[in-house]
Amino acid sequence: MDDAQIAEKAKTIASYNLKDPGSAQFRNIKVSRVTEERHQAQPTTIVGLIEFVCLEVNAKNSYGGYTGFKGNVVHSDGRVETDSFYSIWCQSSHKSYQSIPAQ
Repeated sequence: MDDAQIAEKAKTIASYNLKDPGSAQFRNIKVSRVTEERHQAQPTTIVGLIEFVCLEVNAKNSYGGYTGFKGNVVHSDGRVETDSFYSIWCQSSHKSYQSIPAQ
């Protein structure tokens, strides 16, 4: 799978628990892969393997209003984490990302 396909899969997973998945808007999609530095520190990882996808999601709530963009992390095993985990995983400067334009 290329990064655009991975981004689409992450959007689907991140939408799963939304009240109105069809209303979801996405931005700042970033695919994180294992870097050589990470591999050196943790030799059991594989360079280039996808670790997680960061994205921000805005969707309608039960009242029909948009909630505002919230950070989500979709891990390679399908787990989704939000808010504070987004800050830790997606906004730290030691990670290298490839940004995918939201569609």
